Amino acid sequence: MNSVQKILQCNFSTILLEKKMEIKNKAFELALRGHDEKSNSENPGVFRGLINFSSELDSVLKCHIENSSVFKGLSKSIQNDLLECCLAVCQQRIKNEIKQAEYISVMADETTDVSAQFQLSIIFRYLLSDGTPVERFWGFFNPTGHDAKSLSECIIFNLEKVLESPNMLICQSYDSANVMSGRLNGVQKIINNSYKNAHFIHCYARQLNLILIQATSQNPHSGLRF
Repeated sequence: MNSVQKILQCNFSTILLEKKMEIKNKAFELALRGHDEKSNSENPGVFRGLINFSSELDSVLKCHIENSSVFKGLSKSIQNDLLECCLAVCQQRIKNEIKQAEYISVMADETTDVSAQFQLSIIFRYLLSDGTPVERFWGFFNPTGHDAKSLSECIIFNLEKVLESPNMLICQSYDSANVMSGRLNGVQKIINNSYKNAHFIHCYARQLNLILIQATSQNPHSGLRF
């Protein structure tokens, strides 16, 4: 390698490092898709930010994005397809891990996002084959209703995807809302009817949250910190 090639390689490495730092500082931990994804947008979102970053290092990609009039691969449909593919790969890995686990527990919580879309999040907890405890996010789901029956059906539907035996589920954890924790007709009771070993445990994170709310409500100055 001659001196010119070494200089070019060094300059390229420097540019690459600078771009990595720029992306890390500006793009990551932001929304995948931005409100303004135009070429001159200062905050196009993580997806377009990474594509723009890659195009500055790859002249072929840059030429494709600037000149293609048929398919650029930047639409929201493409982004959603990529997310679905990533989810499928992650869920398959979780399934493989659960096959090696002796027991698992499930945690679920419902919420409404900024677009008024009701969602139920489901998380599985279990031990890996080496004894390491893990907590895996399984996905967001849209139950048919807000009642205990609809929520339970959604949870059971997803449990059936990963459990080889009902006896594997030994714990279920939710918040204190009556629809979730009700002993007679709540989600925990309906789940327990199908999974006899699934004991209900109140979510400790929710308990801590309630404690903090009560504690900070007694000090008017605490609002300045949050």
